Amino acid sequence: MKDNNTELAERLEELKKSYVSQLDERISALESAWEIAVHSATQTERVDGVRKLNELSHKLAGSAGTFGFSELSKVASKIESHSENLAENIEYLDEARAGELSGLIAECRKLAA
Repeated sequence: MKDNNTELAERLEELKKSYVSQLDERISALESAWEIAVHSATQTERVDGVRKLNELSHKLAGSAGTFGFSELSKVASKIESHSENLAENIEYLDEARAGELSGLIAECRKLAA
């Protein structure tokens, strides 16, 4: 019979494997939200994309840290911070900021691979 610590460790390992199997989908969702933020025709749609990016990056930052992906968590936190500011001031989304956020999202993709 397994003791409680062994059972807990096994369950945590199962949860981590499940999380890892969903990382690609989570990063794809970040990328999709960013595409909406950058390429939408209206300011309202762009703000919605930035807000979605903020929501997704917040969740990724927390969950990545929980499962031991500290670098991914740090990068997602940077995206969260930038997108939070942009959601209130979408007019500040210039080429430099867009490039920085694109780079951070690409870094998330690399770290999740």
